[in-house]
Amino acid sequence: MRKLVPLLLGLALPIVGSIACGSSGGSGNGRTTFKGAFADLDGSSIGVITFTVHTTSFSVRGTGGITEASLVAQVPATGSLIGWGNGGTASFSGTWDESLNTLNLSSSFGTITGGYFVALNQIGGDIAYTAGTSGIWTALKGGAGTAYCGQWDTGVAVQRFVFVVSGGVMRGYSNFGTSVEGTVNGNSLQYDANGFSGTGTFGASGASGTLNGSNWTASVCG
Repeated sequence: MRKLVPLLLGLALPIVGSIACGSSGGSGNGRTTFKGAFADLDGSSIGVITFTVHTTSFSVRGTGGITEASLVAQVPATGSLIGWGNGGTASFSGTWDESLNTLNLSSSFGTITGGYFVALNQIGGDIAYTAGTSGIWTALKGGAGTAYCGQWDTGVAVQRFVFVVSGGVMRGYSNFGTSVEGTVNGNSLQYDANGFSGTGTFGASGASGTLNGSNWTASVCG
């Protein structure tokens, strides 16, 4: 299992939902865009997350890092949580660190942090709100595909995860601080999460499956 950022979040009340994401531009005009989904761990909000980073240097150089086009350590970045609270939009601004491949955004709503897994064109991480609650998020470069927010009931506790299905891949992030990585065959999913292997199916009305012998579900949201 490959970790995006080494963070472990506490458990919260169940969240179930998914967000259909339309296509948007990838890199161009000195900018790179990302789109995906976010989920608050207390169940108060799920929705679409978008980012714009003012650089186009998101490509693999060796096994990590970014391209030779990167001339400075930090560049401006902005982001939005669409559907936050009672269907509103929370806007954030900050920087992308090109040397560390990390995102740091803030506003009066709180902070968004995360890391970029270059081989997957995926970014994901955590949200810390000023009210003391928290959330998780994931997004893909260019924003193509369908994003889901879901829950995994282990029988002992309920875990949270968000993932995007795009083309032949499944990419996501969980509240246990690890990436969710898998492949798509038709409407079937095969993936690894939290050190376990799982399977599932997805469609326009939602997704479901098993992980380490326990069931998980995700459904279309608003």
